[in-house]
Amino acid sequence: MILTVGVGLVVAAPAVPATAATTGWLEVSAGTIHSCAIRSDRTLWCWGRNDTGQLGLGDTTTRTAPRRVVDEPAWRTLTAGPGSVCGIRADGTLWCWGEARYAGAGGTEEILEPLLIAA
Repeated sequence: MILTVGVGLVVAAPAVPATAATTGWLEVSAGTIHSCAIRSDRTLWCWGRNDTGQLGLGDTTTRTAPRRVVDEPAWRTLTAGPGSVCGIRADGTLWCWGEARYAGAGGTEEILEPLLIAA
């Protein structure tokens, strides 16, 4: 899928996999090459390219279908960036993963799983 953003900026947007096109999703956020979503049970799911760990699954393997990120539900909101994702849990804590310079963690290492940034 190709989207035009702003004044003539054309970007490629990750397509929603057919397996994700069902009901039960509360929120979806698309990064440059990946997407994440919160289901109605407040679980967090991600899919797409994963070269910097932006899917939060503990590795850098690309996924073409949604995969649950962590076992514990309770995600309130999320935002996907160029190579990272940040989310706020129901308790108000901020978690980020992916490319460290975008995830708010500083440094240059990839963050392969959700990392607590602020309590």
